[in-house]
Amino acid sequence: MKKSKFIAALIVALALCCLSLFAACGGTPTPTPPGNTHTVTFNANYEGGANTTVTVEDGKAAEKPAAPTRTGFDFENWYKDAECTELFDFTVEITADTTVYANWLESGVTYYKLTLHKSETDTSVIKVKENSRAAKPADPKADGKYFAGWYTDEGCTSEFKFSTRINADTDIYAKWFGLYTFEAEDLILDDFSGPGYSGGTYGTSAIITDTKNAAASNGYYLSYLYARYDSPTWNTTLEFHITASEAVQGAALILRLSAEYADIELDGDMYEVLVNGGKLGYEGIKFEGAQAATSNEKVLPFEDFVISAAVNLKAGDNVITLRTANSIKQGTGGTMNSTAPLVDCVKIATEKTALTWTEGYKANGNY
Repeated sequence: MKKSKFIAALIVALALCCLSLFAACGGTPTPTPPGNTHTVTFNANYEGGANTTVTVEDGKAAEKPAAPTRTGFDFENWYKDAECTELFDFTVEITADTTVYANWLESGVTYYKLTLHKSETDTSVIKVKENSRAAKPADPKADGKYFAGWYTDEGCTSEFKFSTRINADTDIYAKWFGLYTFEAEDLILDDFSGPGYSGGTYGTSAIITDTKNAAASNGYYLSYLYARYDSPTWNTTLEFHITASEAVQGAALILRLSAEYADIELDGDMYEVLVNGGKLGYEGIKFEGAQAATSNEKVLPFEDFVISAAVNLKAGDNVITLRTANSIKQGTGGTMNSTAPLVDCVKIATEKTALTWTEGYKANGNY
């Protein structure tokens, strides 16, 4: 019995000691941090209009506010974009700061519906004032497809012109092409060599793993393109051999590119793109924020750039050539003696024709 009482007393003493230490150390339990929150801004969407904001917990839906008012206008609805082409869904979970936009219709004025059929199941409506032209909406996107324009018929044979004045409810239809992607890291690089910021590299060492969330399509991209294609020292030319199942007219050629070390601008004379030996002209492509990204040990995210929407391919093997054609030093890079992009991939969009790598020109085991 004495032994049991001694153990009980010892336990009590230890407990009191722990409580004393806890109190001495300012031992207030750390509260569980509240969940992340995001700001939802309701943009009045007109000059002088007052915006309102609400705070929404991460993963929760925003509550639809009372309809705003505006002299001489009727409030129509809330939209995801300032052009008011896509309704905002108040059941969607909020996971980032979000802005939604009010749409206004002039009081006492007739409006017609311009219905955008993006697919069989995805439509949106723009309200257009009588005898006015509709604002062209942002191009829709779909995985593995290329948007090829708006058409007045479901078969997409007659292109819709946004210069058309709307005087009745109107339906237009998105035309889609198949999109084929050819990764730069899948090229055979046995003969490749090129300089970088300091020194150069050879072969598959030019393949960079995307560890910095730069949105490279397959997780890899090519660098070390900073020398002219006719350099006696380096070989930075990239050749994609692509087989078309039949001749193609009006294909779209897209390059997915980024830049490093400096904010640069490229055009068809600085960085050449050739299809079967014929050079394509394209307007300036700007990379803004590349220098800041490099300084922060990041990579400017890759973007798709349409080089041409009128490319012709022959049946069989076609050669898409990318080559550096300038001697303009990129930034302050010691051995970057030409200005060039980072190359992720080539994309080609065709309406019907299937495209594949030409046999023998896709590498295995590069990465």
